[in-house]
Amino acid sequence: MSRFPRDLLAGAKDVHSEVPRWRFRVDRVGGVGIAVPVSLGGLTVVGRASVFVELPGDRRGVDLSRENEALLSMAGFSPEEVIAGAITRMTHLLPYTSSFEVRLRFTALMDGEPYRVEMFSRRRSRGIISGTSVRVVGATACPCSQELIRTFLRSKNMGDFGGLTGTHTQRSVGMLRILVHGEMPPDHHKMARIVEDAMSSPTRTLLKRPEEATLVMQMIENPKLTEDVLRDILAGVVREFKELRDALVFACVRSAESVHKHDLYAERTARIQDLLKEAAND
Repeated sequence: MSRFPRDLLAGAKDVHSEVPRWRFRVDRVGGVGIAVPVSLGGLTVVGRASVFVELPGDRRGVDLSRENEALLSMAGFSPEEVIAGAITRMTHLLPYTSSFEVRLRFTALMDGEPYRVEMFSRRRSRGIISGTSVRVVGATACPCSQELIRTFLRSKNMGDFGGLTGTHTQRSVGMLRILVHGEMPPDHHKMARIVEDAMSSPTRTLLKRPEEATLVMQMIENPKLTEDVLRDILAGVVREFKELRDALVFACVRSAESVHKHDLYAERTARIQDLLKEAAND
């Protein structure tokens, strides 16, 4: 394939810098799904990034290669460093805008098990907003059915099997997002731990029979409604992130019900300062 002679570049129009026919401002424009290596606890994983800037009305297009250059110059660093470094680099490479955003998605490990993470930071003239979202799979056991079965067994003088009364269980997915003012997104590992600890029990990829039985017993001994899981997530946020009083929290739980043909869902959006007030009333 023939290479474009670089000495001809100066004679070619820079189409992106032309004035567009319609001078509408574009809120966000950039590349989506860019592969970038990131470092996680000594391991290198491939994340997927999106890089955006705001395009003023007097410019036809963005310099996409400069966005990508800013991102890939941070390859191999931690997720937080990739995001902050790419934004700082873009401020120098793209002087015609003052709004920059980087989003990064990747899979991390906790106790050897995967959970999904998305982190972002957005810098504008009025300040920086950053955020972290985690998605964790766990398991729950229904306390309502358990109580009915326990009541039935007692009526038959059958006892409750040492507290291990059976009930129906479900795989549940918890999601937690925290948005803050500032450059540093909240700690994704700490957030993932909050979500998993809120479940009746974790789920595991590899379980031999004794470990599987132990996990099932843990689940039954710690039954929770979907609403219980959501509230325990919020309590964990209050406990671990109480210093971030102005941070905005979104948490949700979706349980794949085993005795219904539909799922159960619960969510809450609040600032941490509001959650602190509600927790103080307990």
